Amino acid sequence: VVRGHGFAAGCAGGAVRAQLQRELEAGGIAPLLEELRQADPEAAAKMEQMVEVIKYGVIVVSTLPVIAVYPFLQKYFVQGVMIGAVKG
Repeated sequence: VVRGHGFAAGCAGGAVRAQLQRELEAGGIAPLLEELRQADPEAAAKMEQMVEVIKYGVIVVSTLPVIAVYPFLQKYFVQGVMIGAVKG
């Protein structure tokens, strides 16, 4: 296995890609990750790090529309708070 060129570097890329596709369709990526961890721990660590980066990227991208729209709707939130306020 060639190190430093991804987990598919030392074997037939098409076969690995096909195996990955089958695992994803079956809904179980954990066994494939375990095989990768045993075969090439460095590549498994990079893959796990990439999964985390993608997860946090999705979180940031999904909050951008809310942050972009809020300044335009802020006056309505303030009006609702004032209407709901009870003076006693």
